[in-house]
Amino acid sequence: MLGVAILIIVMSVMNGFRTELTEKILGFNSHITIKPYSSGINNKFYESIQSEYKNIKVIKTLNGEAVIMMDDIAKGILIRGIDSEKINELNFLKKNIIDGSLLDFSEGTIIIGKHLAIELGVIVGDKINIMSSSQVSTPLGSILKQSTYKIAAVFSSGLYEFDRNVTFFNLNDSISFFEKSPEEINLELYLNNPLKAD
Repeated sequence: MLGVAILIIVMSVMNGFRTELTEKILGFNSHITIKPYSSGINNKFYESIQSEYKNIKVIKTLNGEAVIMMDDIAKGILIRGIDSEKINELNFLKKNIIDGSLLDFSEGTIIIGKHLAIELGVIVGDKINIMSSSQVSTPLGSILKQSTYKIAAVFSSGLYEFDRNVTFFNLNDSISFFEKSPEEINLELYLNNPLKAD
């Protein structure tokens, strides 16, 4: 009886841990990503995907890497540029905002993770300087592009690496920041059942 009880308890704990971890990872990342290859992703293709799969959330994104420059701190981050009109459809992000509001997420603003905010010593409303890998030509030669963004909100996913390394940009800011064209975006699809992604 004791052995069976211990086995049931261990299985329950492990199943609960697995479910919570899976929900966090799958909630934070898209279930399907469509990337441009021989041709770009235009509005016609985007609308055709939306009309064909009406029960699936389809969001325009553009991701990249950058460096936060603040005082004596230089921190590498992953930028996820997301269509601000669709960000409310990301339930996982919406319910994990711990400071600020998604309503304030617009061009010129960013959303950062809790551990990154602690590391930088910033709060909602502060401005941070971010340096891109894209270069800008000047009379003195090429320099790395830098822009300043205001913090609109802070999220806490419960996953340390995400909260410390990921920031959310407005899609238009991301396109401009990385010197891309509007057709070089990705489409991220979020399914009701991620296990049916195939």
